[in-house]
Amino acid sequence: MFSCRESLGDSDLMQAMTGSRRGAMTMELDKLIPTIEIPKQKPVVLIVYEQLLNAIVTGKLAEGERLLEANLAKLFGVSRQPIREALRMLVTDGFVELIPYRGVIVSTITPQEAKDTLELKGMVEGYAAWMGAQMFGPDIIAELETLLKQMEAHIREAESREIIQDNYSFHMKIISGIGNEKMIKYYQGLFNSHQRYYAIGLSEQPGWQTSVNEHRLILEKIRSRDAMEAFTCARQHASNTIGRVLAALEKRKKGMDGSLAANDRPSDDESKIVKSDCT
Repeated sequence: MFSCRESLGDSDLMQAMTGSRRGAMTMELDKLIPTIEIPKQKPVVLIVYEQLLNAIVTGKLAEGERLLEANLAKLFGVSRQPIREALRMLVTDGFVELIPYRGVIVSTITPQEAKDTLELKGMVEGYAAWMGAQMFGPDIIAELETLLKQMEAHIREAESREIIQDNYSFHMKIISGIGNEKMIKYYQGLFNSHQRYYAIGLSEQPGWQTSVNEHRLILEKIRSRDAMEAFTCARQHASNTIGRVLAALEKRKKGMDGSLAANDRPSDDESKIVKSDCT
């Protein structure tokens, strides 16, 4: 099994994150970027990506934080090449930005922006589920079932980037299945530009399983050709996602640690919704 360095002193941390050699921050690496045990054959770039991703979506790397290649390489005990590639992936996914004369910084996100974007996403997903319940045959249903099983397998392995991709693939399979090319491009744009919101909503492991349960309810309604219930479940899933994202942002704002706060868990009402007919 492979893991990155487990601890870091004050000066190393400040230098790695901001380039400063002085400051009051004191934190061990396993608190800043939790060590992930991963099979040896997994590329180092993905290890670096996932640990940085975890630190960003949980707020342990603050918005506006500057990330320096050389110091991150020292932090993780690797060469600069995988650091550079991991940062490029994070830029593409919307978690960090490349700012002229400043370098790479953690991008800023606001609750209102997240809410507005996820509401649009939910509208598209609701309509697509409604149409899919009227149109889909056994082949697409089987593909959706496979995607859910794949997501559950990735949850068991705690593979965060794959889980985010599975979530996207499930909804994109429904949207592409109804054959509306403009909707497909619109949804792709939403995902590519705002993937960070989805990652924040899936930043806690209990949220992963809740999301799978909600996806399964959507699939069950599509399979039973209940268009209105498929629409309702998809919209409820979107609403629950907004709740999870806003709760995670609020937790970060308050400077809470990485443990799951009570308001990050589905409420009693939400749990009932997940287990019910979404009505």
